[in-house]
Amino acid sequence: MEANVDFRSTLQQAFSEPGPSLVVVPIDYRENPILTRKLGELITANA
Repeated sequence: MEANVDFRSTLQQAFSEPGPSLVVVPIDYRENPILTRKLGELITANA
């Protein structure tokens, strides 16, 4: 998987395999504070 646009097709392929599959998802940890803030906003909005 080279880009996040490939994720859907990669995941579909993994689910179509007859046995277990491993999908390697690289994570850019620099995005962590942004994700944490957005998740906090979602939780607060839905509370």
